[in-house]
Amino acid sequence: LSSCLKSYTPLKKNGTEKETAKCVCRLPHVSKDGVDNRIGSLQVEVLGCIGLPTKSRTTKPNTAIYLICSDAAFCTDVVENTSSPSWPCRSRRAALFPLYHAYAQLHAGVFFVASSRNKNANDEFVGRVGIDVAALRP
Repeated sequence: LSSCLKSYTPLKKNGTEKETAKCVCRLPHVSKDGVDNRIGSLQVEVLGCIGLPTKSRTTKPNTAIYLICSDAAFCTDVVENTSSPSWPCRSRRAALFPLYHAYAQLHAGVFFVASSRNKNANDEFVGRVGIDVAALRP
């Protein structure tokens, strides 16, 4: 999943593109006449996780969250060495997802990130949640 994450470039009102957040990707939803088909946007901020499972008491995991909504994806910064990670305010923890229909779902997955020393190791899946965007209220 992390290999598909690129930069997210939403359309401005005048039709030009601007990079806003690294690590988010999307496919363009612009009609042939150049009209942006978005019906709104979803702002998501990851604050923390509490009590993630660990394999041993001596080693603490490095944790990252992957968020996916429609055709856009986002990855938080990695929080190291804790089973209850919280993302600091200056870390990459917030995303703005474009919405193109009322039945979109937000999916969040928690992963233990493999050590950079072990190039052959994969990230370990911990858990996930799916949220219906239509059920959310401002």
